[in-house]
Amino acid sequence: MNGHIFIIGGQHGDEPTGIEICRMLMPIKEKGKVLILPCANPIGYEQNTRDNNGVDMNRAYNDLLEDQELGKKIDTIKEACKSASLVIDVHSTFESMLEEPCILLNQYAEEYRGIMDIEEYQSEAPEGSLRWFCDQHKVPMITYEAVEIDPVCEDQVNTGVDQILAVLNEVLD
Repeated sequence: MNGHIFIIGGQHGDEPTGIEICRMLMPIKEKGKVLILPCANPIGYEQNTRDNNGVDMNRAYNDLLEDQELGKKIDTIKEACKSASLVIDVHSTFESMLEEPCILLNQYAEEYRGIMDIEEYQSEAPEGSLRWFCDQHKVPMITYEAVEIDPVCEDQVNTGVDQILAVLNEVLD
């Protein structure tokens, strides 16, 4: 492994399960090669909204933003991704849209296929998304989608932590 593993959560403030998964993973930072940003969008999280002042962060990786503070944050995330060996973007989808956790692999993440014991999908990355950005820079990326249950479901958090740890144990050992 040449670079670090970058784990990011909370791009959408209304996805607290993803944020909680990242928070539970924070102790592994001490292994040295793992960088974790548990809540990329604290404004959205505080307001329980997907956006950051009207901007969907996970569609802003191809734009120059008028909001300079958000632009700096996006640029910092881009730099962390460009120097990563693997990016894991932790999201959660509402129970009405997803019954079980799943992952989306970008075209450069084939070597990670089969490590997580959940449904895997490949799909075209939405333009401007972090997965799209990683595709542009040939960085392997896994998007983890937990099931968002209100209130945050401990089983969903534990499953996410276990699945991500499976990848980290495979990569870091």
